[in-house]
Amino acid sequence: MIKMSWDSKKVLITGGAGFIGSHLSENLLEKGAKITILDLISKVGTTKINDFKDSLIVLDFDILQKENFQKLENDFDYIFHLAGITSAYEFERDSELGFKTNVEGTRNMLEFAVKNNTKKFIFPSTAFVYGKYPKYVPIDEKHPIDTSDNSYSLSKKQGEELCLSFKEVYNLPIVIFRLFTTFGPRQSKEYFFPTIILQAIKSGKVEIWNENPKRDFIYVEDTVNAMIKGAEDNTVEGPINIGSGNEVSIGEIGKSIAKRFNVEFKSLDKEVLGPSR
Repeated sequence: MIKMSWDSKKVLITGGAGFIGSHLSENLLEKGAKITILDLISKVGTTKINDFKDSLIVLDFDILQKENFQKLENDFDYIFHLAGITSAYEFERDSELGFKTNVEGTRNMLEFAVKNNTKKFIFPSTAFVYGKYPKYVPIDEKHPIDTSDNSYSLSKKQGEELCLSFKEVYNLPIVIFRLFTTFGPRQSKEYFFPTIILQAIKSGKVEIWNENPKRDFIYVEDTVNAMIKGAEDNTVEGPINIGSGNEVSIGEIGKSIAKRFNVEFKSLDKEVLGPSR
């Protein structure tokens, strides 16, 4: 297979000023792509892209406002649609806005992609669509779907269905990814890794309520590289899982970070409940 060149390709990245979006933007810039970012810049700022924003086109853009699309150029080769409510906790705080952003916003982007004759539309969904308690591990793409646990996963599954519908009706090339727990630089402080690192730095200890839950953690650059490879490959449609394939407990991570910073590690559930009998 001939390796695709991103040189001079015009790429639109919604949510490009966010955690994963900023890493994706930087990576594709290094490959020679011409990047336009759509994000709620007036709300999220440009902190995550400050080091390279002068090499981008950055637009303060609400994907729920259809009139905004009339002002947008119509010659993008690839669209990576990362904009949306990405935290289940944030989603539940305002589920009406969550569904509007993750479902109606995705529909608006798909409609724009069709009018734009986009070569490929890339949609990152979530591994939360497999449910809170997996039927088996490691989870593969054939694992049963269960969105009954939270509305966030339901909204992302509806986004997937919209992508498949636009592929069927309009022959829009798509790729759907289901992301496991991505971590790395520029991640917002309310997420797990930044929370316990800041805990270690500021309080001189790491406290975790329950060290038993396990997650599939994947470094952000690996997530981005997988997304780019999927976009490059014309045989890929998805849904495709992006994860490390390895389960790691919350406790293991907490202990590792505590050791790295030479601070105390506490498992609060053990202190409250006492040792298991």
